[in-house]
Amino acid sequence: MIEHGRLCCQKGNILELARADMAFHQLIYQLSENPLIDATIAPHWHHLLRIMVVVLKNVPPVLAVWDEHAAILQAVCQGGDVTAERLAWSHGEQVAQRIVPRLS
Repeated sequence: MIEHGRLCCQKGNILELARADMAFHQLIYQLSENPLIDATIAPHWHHLLRIMVVVLKNVPPVLAVWDEHAAILQAVCQGGDVTAERLAWSHGEQVAQRIVPRLS
């Protein structure tokens, strides 16, 4: 999944990149074993996909996002809840710093 995301990023395939990103996030939600997360986000996925495509058309894909995803997934798989949480927060902040200035 991580390698597929990196490949989509390198190729600049925006729709596939957005789908790969969504698949990664869905995997993390499933691994959390909290059914409320998936139930809460499920009705919004189609809106999020449309938004991600628009954003990615205006913000060049950044390979570092997939490095961040890889680190989060590794922490989750190793049972490092505190580390995974810290990495997830940092990832969200990094993405916001890359995207928000370009949306104005």
